[in-house]
Amino acid sequence: MSFAVALVTAIVTLNPPRVWPGMPGADRRERVRLAALGAALVTAALFVVAAVADPLLDSLEISEPTARIAAGVAVVVIGVRDAFAAPATIDPALPGWRAAVVPVAVPHLFAPGITLLAVSASVDRGLGQTTLVLVISMAVIVAATIWPAPGPTGARAARAGQVLVAGLAIAMGGALMVDGVLDI
Repeated sequence: MSFAVALVTAIVTLNPPRVWPGMPGADRRERVRLAALGAALVTAALFVVAAVADPLLDSLEISEPTARIAAGVAVVVIGVRDAFAAPATIDPALPGWRAAVVPVAVPHLFAPGITLLAVSASVDRGLGQTTLVLVISMAVIVAATIWPAPGPTGARAARAGQVLVAGLAIAMGGALMVDGVLDI
């Protein structure tokens, strides 16, 4: 998998138009702060996962193409879910800075698809490029929180964006699966 494929797949797996309305915070500054903290926590956790990807796959006797296929399947499932799911809502959040953990990090950002993608990308591209992919994709999420959740008029546009990104996720996941099958 190339760097560009890993980056686009990470961004569409996170689906910024779906996650954006569900970011907590009373004002722009707080939303951005909570999103940045949650993204940093998830990036740190995924860095650890990516750092142990090679020994993890070796110990489980999973080949690189199989890991890529698994990541592709997860991304396709996420894309299908995002195509039909309602946009994220602001769930009850933990008080203060802990809202960066719930609901920002979990359930919005730290999910099986991005985790499997981090493992597969780390094995294919190395830890440095995988870390850069994670940082950029999380920065896209943080950048989306600059705008407040859409009102009734903007909700349709946000939903259309969510479905468009979900379709791209399905395509990228399919491409990962095909790439993995061709490498077997």
